[in-house]
Amino acid sequence: MRPAEPRDLDDLVQLRLENGRVHAVLDPSVYRVPDSKAMREHFDARLMADDNDQALLVGVVDGRVLGLAEVSLDPPPPAHPDPAAGAERAPARGRGRPGAVPRAGPPT
Repeated sequence: MRPAEPRDLDDLVQLRLENGRVHAVLDPSVYRVPDSKAMREHFDARLMADDNDQALLVGVVDGRVLGLAEVSLDPPPPAHPDPAAGAERAPARGRGRPGAVPRAGPPT
């Protein structure tokens, strides 16, 4: 992974369009293929932005951009008026069965 650069613009657009195509096949009532021009404008603006609360990263293998990640920081939640209020335990906490949820993939 590395920060995206202006030279990645075409790859970013193509990755987003492909993601849209895959999702639209899964459920066309919810997902759609985004507009290519809109995606180009979106990524162009993100690449030119000077924003420390957001990052646009690309995954590169053998010099080819194969993935992307858009990351943004959420503002911290508001402080609770009573700091001790969040200290209670959930009633079922501690009564689970470790290992009851199967792992995905072969055991390690």
